[in-house]
Amino acid sequence: MYLWLCVPLFTLCAGESDWIANRAVTSVQFNMDMVRELRLDIVAEVTTAVPFRAGYAGFAADEDSYLVVSAPAGQLDYLKGGMLSHVGGFVFEGPGGTYSFIDFVLRAVPETTSFEMYDGQGNRLFTLDYAHGSFDPVDERFQVLNMDLMIAPEFAARLGDPSLVGTYLGTVDVTMDLQAPQGFELSSLIPCAPNYTGNTDVELTNLTSMSMAAREPGGRVAIAPSASLQNAGTADVRWFNSIAPSTSVGQHPYLVLALYRVANGQFDMLGQSDVKHAFFSVNSGCACDGAHILFVGCGDTYGAGTNLSRTYLAPRDEVESFTGTWSSFGSHFDIYPAFLPADDIRSHSGDPVHDSFEHRLVVQEPDLQTVGAKYYIEGWYVVQGDVDILNSMGYRQVTPMFTTVWTFTFDTPLAHGPTLDIWVDPNTPGPGNAHERLVTGEGELRVAARTNDLGGGMTHYEYVVLNLDFDRQIDAFTVPIPTDVNVTNLTFGDIDTNGANDWSGAVGVGEVTWTATAQNELDWGTSFRFGFDADAPPATGDTVLSVFAPGSPTTYTAASQVPDDICSPSDLMNQFPVWPNLTILDLMGLFCP
Repeated sequence: MYLWLCVPLFTLCAGESDWIANRAVTSVQFNMDMVRELRLDIVAEVTTAVPFRAGYAGFAADEDSYLVVSAPAGQLDYLKGGMLSHVGGFVFEGPGGTYSFIDFVLRAVPETTSFEMYDGQGNRLFTLDYAHGSFDPVDERFQVLNMDLMIAPEFAARLGDPSLVGTYLGTVDVTMDLQAPQGFELSSLIPCAPNYTGNTDVELTNLTSMSMAAREPGGRVAIAPSASLQNAGTADVRWFNSIAPSTSVGQHPYLVLALYRVANGQFDMLGQSDVKHAFFSVNSGCACDGAHILFVGCGDTYGAGTNLSRTYLAPRDEVESFTGTWSSFGSHFDIYPAFLPADDIRSHSGDPVHDSFEHRLVVQEPDLQTVGAKYYIEGWYVVQGDVDILNSMGYRQVTPMFTTVWTFTFDTPLAHGPTLDIWVDPNTPGPGNAHERLVTGEGELRVAARTNDLGGGMTHYEYVVLNLDFDRQIDAFTVPIPTDVNVTNLTFGDIDTNGANDWSGAVGVGEVTWTATAQNELDWGTSFRFGFDADAPPATGDTVLSVFAPGSPTTYTAASQVPDDICSPSDLMNQFPVWPNLTILDLMGLFCP
């Protein structure tokens, strides 16, 4: 019975059916790039416990500190309350003075798995959210892992920049001993049994808490949001670790991120992340505990810190996006760094072997400063066997702002599908526009077009080709051009600043074609931009996508807006139907010299 247990200051008492978690160790790892960006220095660190994992600082909670956990039938639901008073801590120096976290306190946010961090004087300085919480009945432990450490309003005010609220500063784990209610044996817990039959359908439900992780002034900026999802299908989904020696190794989804900008009529992909390998499902909002299966109806969230961690990030080219397959043997996790022998055992040690930008979603700082532009963050969970990839991806408009660091506010709710839909709606593209979906049977491609009347008989044509999950890649894009139409001002835009790998555009007989350079083919999850001016109005016509890798077919066509053959007999008759006394030859002589 735990009726006698009460938490000071909260007057919270544990009831007969509540679980107790105590003897806590809190492990903290700061993102030192962000610490430096905030002009902070860690001038003291008093560790008092062995951390949960290497590279973190460990701090023990007072023996009298505990949490009260709601876990009906042994399945984690939420924290009812409690507080963990720690021995030891750290001290910052920075703008405005010294900030001591010696003997800090973590207070549970009731009915969540989140915490607030207070200094020894009772000042709230951080919030901790997006936890991976689970029971371990074998070791009789309660774990709340991978929480984002984010700046609270009070600390932002003390740093002199209120816009810093919610800024990611590190990652926190809390591990505790677990005590079941009287008469409940931990060994009697029966986990939910997976059923993999039915439709696999993972739905992205939100993108939140977007934060910067590293910055080069005037150069690169690394960013990431948190991402939430739900199993909307009828089959449970495997959510295992990527590679041994982790336990529960096997199939899992992959998260990819991108940032887009719409400005001056153009749609640009500013940056994309590599693949984040998912490894654990919280299983929120359902009766199943956190584990390596996403059960039907259950939800999951990965915080920005986890989405930025190179422990889980690896190159895109290792994944086949259409099938969702990936092999751990010989992978980045297996042989990196130093091209170690392939043995299917993790050699990769995570963030310390990379610089501050590798594998993350990275954009160029000047690209975030375009006046009048609109920006969109996009996330997509690539899931093997997913019956609907369009609800597995989504986007939100954000506003970037730089003060002390880059921060991002969300302007719109999540919309499903690719961000390209915001540039030209595939359902109602509007006059002079087009948005064609090519569902090929080996992946989906998109071709969107917008045209703009420049006056004086000139029209600007702007195209975006998006490769969603077509693994054979695209290496040329062709637009038909009537021989009597003049084309000028060819443009191209990809996602990097390397002009040497830009596709080359050329006007040929009856067409304009852009051709890829080596190693810059249009790969999955990527969009490129193409454009030109022509002295002809738009009409419906077929563009051509040439396929890079061997296979059949070698080309695909997509209906779009192309320059009209203004001197064709049918067009002349359509334009001048009220001139019955003039023949086609007369019209051609007058208007097509």
